[in-house]
Amino acid sequence: MRAYRMTATGTARLVELPPPPIGPDQVRLQVLAAGVCHSDLHVLDAPAAMWEPPFTLGHEICGTVTDLGAGTDPGLLGRQVVVHAPYGCGRCRRCASGATNDCDRRRELPAGLGLGVDGGMADEIAVDAARLVDADGLDPAEAAALTDAGLTSYRAVAGSVDLLGDPGAVAVVIGVGGLGHLAVGVLRALTGARVVAVDTR
Repeated sequence: MRAYRMTATGTARLVELPPPPIGPDQVRLQVLAAGVCHSDLHVLDAPAAMWEPPFTLGHEICGTVTDLGAGTDPGLLGRQVVVHAPYGCGRCRRCASGATNDCDRRRELPAGLGLGVDGGMADEIAVDAARLVDADGLDPAEAAALTDAGLTSYRAVAGSVDLLGDPGAVAVVIGVGGLGHLAVGVLRALTGARVVAVDTR
């Protein structure tokens, strides 16, 4: 299969690899779309001690389940899904609440798929079935971007939704780039607030 891998600090290239093996409680996905996030550029520039190459880039992933490991739900086969890429220890208070992206031990672990561990810029990827979120019916390219850029914007807005329910409420989005334009959409979908977006250009 093809995979776009960080082969050394500051260097990435397309290579051929064997399909990834799948273990218990894992599935294999045929990758339909993998987002290119600005974080991927930071990964390439990160010191080797932080992201030890080689590994496949890509933490925004949408795919179809094509193979099942032992112990996985047979109903997943053929489903279109997105992947929750951040890693966590699974034991700290934040992980226990479902916030693995804010794990108390995140500096000690690989950050997640495509961030020190093989990610989704490949024809196929093996992932834990517990990381899957249903995405049937969504455009794969849009669904992949929602897993990071969309989730980041949603999280920023969700904490303010209660404040934006009053008539005449106004929400201001500062910076309307990759995340900001999604925040505008999330605000429009979740609130009746007037949305004002500002940027330097």
